Amino acid sequence: MHGSVGLARFSFLFFKRFGDRIGFVSSEFRRFGKTGFPSEMPSAIRSFLPIMRFGLCSVLSE
Repeated sequence: MHGSVGLARFSFLFFKRFGDRIGFVSSEFRRFGKTGFPSEMPSAIRSFLPIMRFGLCSVLSE
């Protein structure tokens, strides 16, 4: 039960912080379709990775 509380808190903070970023990336995808990748994509993924790692560690430690 404790872990799910941590997961909920993490996902709330994650989406609060990166909601606009996620929206931007998905709108870029819609605009480009299958013709190519937006140049923003790699930097967006790079910025997600440390947050995901932090979230996993905090959930596992609870």
